[in-house]
Amino acid sequence: MLSALHRRLHDDRDEGFTLIELMVVILIIAILLAIAIPTFLGARSRAQDRAAQSSLRNALTSADVAYANTNDYSQAIPATLTSLEPALSFPAVGTGSSGPNVISTATAQAGGSSSSVTQEWFGAALSKSNTCFFVTVVKVSGNGSPNTGTWYSQMPSASTSTCVASSTLPSGASAWAASWT
Repeated sequence: MLSALHRRLHDDRDEGFTLIELMVVILIIAILLAIAIPTFLGARSRAQDRAAQSSLRNALTSADVAYANTNDYSQAIPATLTSLEPALSFPAVGTGSSGPNVISTATAQAGGSSSSVTQEWFGAALSKSNTCFFVTVVKVSGNGSPNTGTWYSQMPSASTSTCVASSTLPSGASAWAASWT
């Protein structure tokens, strides 16, 4: 009996895992991947959206600095905003955003074109998840714009041509709200 046990312990046969054991391990790995991949992709999309939102908030701060000097958003133009926030790009007015660090801008006069004071500023940024985010700050409301304050909107599945800052939101964008959802 001891010799049989000794033979068994010192046997030079290669033993490995059975096919069933290997299939169970592969199944467990597949289940873990099925859970992890959608979670990772959702987190990635949210991070891309937050990058565009952060850029818009920084651009809004720069526009407010320009406003503070004159009580008028007429100086919140791409050249001034670029000097105030060099980490962001501000293309010509009317040009769409092509990425989270490229901010499309526009301004409007309170009460429409009859007023000489520019009291509304609009910004738009396209995230890498193709969601366009809009922000506006309204100092004096009028002519169909939201009430005074800072307002937010977004549009999923946007493109450069639809992610343009304007006093009117493109069709498909959510209505102005107190925050991004």
